[in-house]
Amino acid sequence: MPASNRHRATRRILIVDDIEDNCLLIEDHLQRQLKCEFRKSSSGNEALQILKNWSPDCILMDIMMPVMDGIEATKRIKMIPACHDIPVLMVTAKQEMDSLRGSF
Repeated sequence: MPASNRHRATRRILIVDDIEDNCLLIEDHLQRQLKCEFRKSSSGNEALQILKNWSPDCILMDIMMPVMDGIEATKRIKMIPACHDIPVLMVTAKQEMDSLRGSF
């Protein structure tokens, strides 16, 4: 977590998924458990734009998205110095572990 985020009372989570219902489901479930501020993005490109002005404590990233998949979006996010230490959790319905190997 970036040093500037450590002392914030409300944690921030960025949800990146091209399926709106998935974003809403994740947000609804987490809001019941955590006091968090959420932002949602429907694409890797949109997530990169959000990260220019907003710093989350964690990113929940769908793997399977059109244009730029979650693996490529994560690689690009990790190249941004201010975002390098933000944890990215891959969220997917895909069951093959091979799809995750490219993430690391």
